Amino acid sequence: MNNNFSIIIPVINEELNLIKLLPFLLNNIDSRDEIIIVDGGSSDNTQTLIKKYSKVRYYHSDKCSRAIQLNIGANNAINNILYFLHADTLPPENFRNKIIDALNHGHRMGGFKMNLDQANSKLLVINSYFSGKKGVFNGGGDQSLFIRKSDFYEGGKYDERFCIMEDFNFYLRNKGRFGYHIIQEDILVSSRKYINNSWLKVNFINAIALLRFSWDTPRIK
Repeated sequence: MNNNFSIIIPVINEELNLIKLLPFLLNNIDSRDEIIIVDGGSSDNTQTLIKKYSKVRYYHSDKCSRAIQLNIGANNAINNILYFLHADTLPPENFRNKIIDALNHGHRMGGFKMNLDQANSKLLVINSYFSGKKGVFNGGGDQSLFIRKSDFYEGGKYDERFCIMEDFNFYLRNKGRFGYHIIQEDILVSSRKYINNSWLKVNFINAIALLRFSWDTPRIK
């Protein structure tokens, strides 16, 4: 079983983040790894930027839905290890070796501990701290997700009926089957959703969405 990576990044108008992320990834991956960008309909220069990198594969999604975009990436991945990553995050430089080590030790699914890039408030520090502990702060896409391709399909892929929180849904459906391992290295995560909104609002919305999983499925319109 090979240890080659398919890094899958869903985007919508993420040109500025990709300018930083793509060179970082290309400097820290193996020559047999691949980077897959799935675009939900960007109106910025995302596609033009990606064309500059011969090792980055570009796919277009007719719907701007992260669940659909992530599944498109997985369906087109050629490697054994899938690594789902948000465009506004930066994993640690040794992410590849850390993930391989976790998989070799029997961990079938997991992510990294978060470090919010502007965590200058105690409330954001709380989010960062508890992302490294098992509990309600786990399973979000900001932590990224590693999983072998065979396990991803065994776990039912991302549920494309979900227009939000598809990451938590996949985590909740599969943590009992695969477990969830938190690598104790920081993934740098953008604080923009906390800056644009409020800490309480973001976490309240997350909590309500998680509760709704028991009753209803947020559908794509």
